[in-house]
Amino acid sequence: MCCIHQLNSQRETDAGDTFPAERLAAARDNTFFDADPLAESGRGLKLILLYVDIFTVENVAGKNVTTLEKWVSG
Repeated sequence: MCCIHQLNSQRETDAGDTFPAERLAAARDNTFFDADPLAESGRGLKLILLYVDIFTVENVAGKNVTTLEKWVSG
């Protein structure tokens, strides 16, 4: 029996501050991640990275474009 694999994608945009590349790099670092549990310190970002297969953030025409992608089998 063979499974069908599908890539589900969610794209969000906002006009806020540019997403700091160093925050994403720190969240992707598996060797050390020191997040204050009471502050907006990137802990949520780490949880997102653990769940999705592909996470990208880019700035297009002054807007942040965040794309989350997850492979699913069915």
